[in-house]
Amino acid sequence: MDINAITVCVEYDDYLRLTLPRILQHVKTLTVVTAPKDQLTQSLVAEYPQNRVKAHVTDAFYRDGANFNKGRALEEGFDVMVRKGWILILDADIVLPQVLPRLVTTCGKIYGVPRRIMSNLSGLANVDNIDWHAMPLRSEGHNYGYFQLFHAEDPIITKKPWYETDWTHAGGADNNFKNRWHVDNRARLPFDVIHLGDPDQNWYGRVQKRVDTGEQLPEAASRKAKLTALHRRHGWVGQKRTGEAVVERIKKPTDTA
Repeated sequence: MDINAITVCVEYDDYLRLTLPRILQHVKTLTVVTAPKDQLTQSLVAEYPQNRVKAHVTDAFYRDGANFNKGRALEEGFDVMVRKGWILILDADIVLPQVLPRLVTTCGKIYGVPRRIMSNLSGLANVDNIDWHAMPLRSEGHNYGYFQLFHAEDPIITKKPWYETDWTHAGGADNNFKNRWHVDNRARLPFDVIHLGDPDQNWYGRVQKRVDTGEQLPEAASRKAKLTALHRRHGWVGQKRTGEAVVERIKKPTDTA
C-alpha cells in the first residue's frame, strides 16, 4: 500500500527529527509544510533524499492576519504533493509504531487511530525505547488532524479546497474535514500512536519548550493566552463556557488555498 504523507512543521524541527525516521518506514513520501522563518525545519528536510522528503515553504499560515492557518498551508501542500492515491495527514509530533499490521482500506472512508499521550519528554533522544503501553491511551473520538488517512479519489472530496482555509488557528479545519464523511465511513485502524507532549497546546503556534534544549519561544506566553481565551469561549478542559469574543475565522481571505 503506497501512502504519501504530509505534515505541518513550524518551529517543531526537534519533534520531527524524532518522528521522521519512523514515518519513512511506512510511507512512500513525506511533504513537510513549513514557514520561511523556520530554517531549522528546512535544514532537517535537506538531510533526506528529495525523492522521499520534500519541503514546501509558505507564508500561508499568517496571511490575512491569521495566527496559524494550518488549513490554508495544507491546501498548498496537497497541490505540491499531487492529489493522488492514499494520503496521510500526520502531525509532526506523532510517533508511528515500528511495525504496522496489514492495512485493509477502502476508498470512501477516512481512517484514524487512537493516541497515547507522552507528557514527559525529558531526556528523550529517540523513540525506539519508548515504553509504549506505559503511556495512557486518550479517551476521545478519532479521525482528528493528528492522523487522517483517505484516498484522493474519494467522491467526498472531488472539489478544492479539501480543508477549510479561513481559520485563524490550527483547530477547526481538521474536525470539519473528517465531518465531511458520514459517521459510518469514519473508521479506526487496528493500532495506536504516541503523541509527544500534551495535545491541544499549539493551535496559535508553538508554546511548548524544545525537547532538545529546553528553550521556550518568546512568543509562547501570548500564544498561550490566546489559546486560554479560546478554551474559555468554548468551555474546554472543564472550564465554564464564557462565549467571550475570540476571532476564529478570517473575514476576507485573499485566496482559496
